[in-house]
Amino acid sequence: MRMIHLRLVSPPDLAPRAVGVLSGDPFVFNLVVHPASVRRPDGDAIECDVLSGGANAVLRGLRELGLHHRGSVVIEPVEIAFSGPAAEVERRELGPLAHAPVWEEVEARIRSEGVHGPSFYVYLVIAGVLAAVGILTNILLLIATGVLTLRFQRVVWRRIGRREARADA
Repeated sequence: MRMIHLRLVSPPDLAPRAVGVLSGDPFVFNLVVHPASVRRPDGDAIECDVLSGGANAVLRGLRELGLHHRGSVVIEPVEIAFSGPAAEVERRELGPLAHAPVWEEVEARIRSEGVHGPSFYVYLVIAGVLAAVGILTNILLLIATGVLTLRFQRVVWRRIGRREARADA
C-alpha cells in the first residue's frame, strides 16, 4: 500500500477547517491534532497519513484553504505501512488509482532541487538523441515501405494489364 505522511502547521484560526478537510476524506488515516504546539510560526500541528491514490484531492483541498501560505505543508513518502482499514479502502475505492503519482510531491521535489547536476543534462541529451534517432528511423521506414508498396503495385497492375491485353487479343 502506498501512502504519504503529511505534517502541517496551521494558524489557529485555519486549523478547524484544515482538520475538516482531512477528517472528511475517506483516504486520510491516523489524523493527529496538537493544538498550540508549534512555534515559528505559532500554530497547531496536524499530522496524518494519506493513501497516495487519493492524495492529490486532499492536497488540493489544503491548498484551497491557503494553508501553505500561512503555515506549512510537509509531504513525506511512507516506506512501509500496515493498516487493515487503509488497505481495505485502497482496494475498494481506489483500484488502479492506488499507484497514481502525488503531483504535489513531484512538484515540490522539482522546486527544491532547482539546480540539476551534470548527469541530469547528460541523460537529457541522451534522451533527446534517442528520440531523434527514433523519429528518423520511423521516417526512413515509412519512406521505404511506401516505395516498396508502390513498386509492388506497379508490378501487379502491369501483370493485370498484360492479362487483359491477352484476353482482348
